[in-house]
Amino acid sequence: MNTINTIENVNEKEAHGFHSSQSWIPESLSTEDLTWRYAPDLTAEEKETVLSLTKDSGFVSLFTPFVPNKETKKSDVAGILNLISGLPKLESIAGSMILDKKLSESIGAGIVVVAADGSELPVGQPVKQVIYESMPTDVYFETIGGFSLAKIKISEGDPEIVEGLHVHNGGRLIVALSKSSKVVLPSGTVNLRKNDVIWMPPWTLHSFLTGDFLALHPNEAGWNHPEAFLPYRS
Repeated sequence: MNTINTIENVNEKEAHGFHSSQSWIPESLSTEDLTWRYAPDLTAEEKETVLSLTKDSGFVSLFTPFVPNKETKKSDVAGILNLISGLPKLESIAGSMILDKKLSESIGAGIVVVAADGSELPVGQPVKQVIYESMPTDVYFETIGGFSLAKIKISEGDPEIVEGLHVHNGGRLIVALSKSSKVVLPSGTVNLRKNDVIWMPPWTLHSFLTGDFLALHPNEAGWNHPEAFLPYRS
């Protein structure tokens, strides 16, 4: 096994703060224009509307306060969930593009782990249960190409652990729900505690170990999409 994919016998780190990782895109996708790959059914007019929204300073400013940087200490998770949970389809897709772009600019190749601000999270009741990477997953809302929110349970033997380091096409906002859990990076393992908040840009190498997690996905590919989970291959 390539050393970048190893999830055992690595240095363990305390959680809060910035932790370096690596960005990786599979060779098969590296030369593709991915702008609309995960929102393939949009009309030309809808695409124009989405792009206009990503350039609208008023719309962009709705997301800016929630984007962390490497020095961020707390995140208003309830605030961003309230913002995005009711977005119409095109606004959800545009918001995903904005958030992913800003996460890449503010964090780069790595993750930021911060404390939640203590607010109760407005998740409501799940609308369906799916199997994602063989894991039972409660879905609270989803827009293909836009935002989705789900609670994911990771157990021993799941691809998340067996495959080791992997990437997603969209960024992630993760809330650790278990008393203790871990996230593995190429640089080592980060210990997580309940209510830790993990932010990562798209295409960031990582792997979560056992536990329950609330996961906000920008640029949702679809739970069964073959590119929703991309294991690292050297």
